[in-house]
Amino acid sequence: MADLETSELVNSEGTDIPSKLIIPKRRSSIFQRRSINTRQQDYVEAINEEQKSEARKNSEDPQEEIFDLSDYISSLKKEQSAWKKTLNERKSQRRCLAKEESQVAAGVELDLSLFTDEERAFIAGRPDYDATSRSLDNLLKIAVKSVELNTQVDHLSKTIAETINQEMNVAKCQLMDLSDI
Repeated sequence: MADLETSELVNSEGTDIPSKLIIPKRRSSIFQRRSINTRQQDYVEAINEEQKSEARKNSEDPQEEIFDLSDYISSLKKEQSAWKKTLNERKSQRRCLAKEESQVAAGVELDLSLFTDEERAFIAGRPDYDATSRSLDNLLKIAVKSVELNTQVDHLSKTIAETINQEMNVAKCQLMDLSDI
């Protein structure tokens, strides 16, 4: 116990009497070394690592460090041609999809000769959803127009009724005036 210290008591005669009382020294854990290796070992290891890294640098061939520009350029050209090929493939794919979309939009008829009789009967028996959708759109337009016309007719009928009532009241007043005379 190197960190411990014995205290010495002084008696009335002034002589020191060693006691068995042990008082631990107060030392901060910040100032204590945590590693097992001594500082000298750390220095030796650091020097050895530096020597090894320098030896590795010296042992490498200087030819390996030279950058081969022609190989790099050829690899870039290969990469460019691969990207061009990918671009052309995507363009052709887009053109094909655009053609298919235009055919579907134009309403290209389905060739039923490729199907069996049962499949043809099933396809022929299904309702025409496109025609139904178009007729629903037309029906919606007609419904909107009829609602607008109904509101206009209601407004006009109310205004006509009011004007007729006003004219009748005026006519009644004139008849009363004529009868009084």
